[in-house]
Amino acid sequence: MSEGDISMEILLKEIEILKPDIVAPGSDIISCSPSGYTSRSGTSMATPIVSGAAAMLLSKYPDKSNEEIKRLLQSTATDLHLPRTQQGYGLLNVEAL
Repeated sequence: MSEGDISMEILLKEIEILKPDIVAPGSDIISCSPSGYTSRSGTSMATPIVSGAAAMLLSKYPDKSNEEIKRLLQSTATDLHLPRTQQGYGLLNVEAL
């Protein structure tokens, strides 16, 4: 391993990238199905909620960058008092936007 490789490895260890950024409702969400409506759970249900909140913010603040929108979502999230690795910045709080 070269000196540059070692420096990069040390740098990457110092940068803390934690996920998730925020959490959103994803359990027992009423959704469309071929037979009408059904209750579904999982990230496939939570993702559109966060995407909709981001779209709402972009409509309200069209000059904001994607990073600014992300920070708004994070800064208004409700702390669930769980470890950062479970809740990120907290639960999406659309009313606070």
